[in-house]
Amino acid sequence: MDDRHKYGEVHCDAKVLSTSPPINSHQQRCENVLRVVAQYFGLRMIDLLATTRRESKVAFARQIAMYLAHTHYSIPMGHIGETIGRDRTTVGFGIRKIEDRRDETDIDVILSCLEMALPHVGANGVHETGGTECSADGDHHGAA
Repeated sequence: MDDRHKYGEVHCDAKVLSTSPPINSHQQRCENVLRVVAQYFGLRMIDLLATTRRESKVAFARQIAMYLAHTHYSIPMGHIGETIGRDRTTVGFGIRKIEDRRDETDIDVILSCLEMALPHVGANGVHETGGTECSADGDHHGAA
């Protein structure tokens, strides 16, 4: 099975209305990335943390989370691995797979959308600001 995914039309129109409190630890940041990615892909966080192999959509989402944790928050691969139950070399492999696909339009849109969402997640993992969230199905979810 080809590991490339088609997500249809993906849009992101995030608006920043306020700043969330700082997230202090590598583990908190990594868990926040996992929450945002799981929500985006319509998965459960437990799926991303499972130590057994999962379907390609879950593996892809996990690689996206590893990439974002490393690039957005500069979390070392060893710390990411500890949080998600993977070896740092596995984390490095996942990060490279996403880096290699960064020039694909759908991947770039997904990453840009998630990168905009990350600073707006509080320490408890809940979006604390208004604005619009995007999802893998291209739907927008406006804050009330």
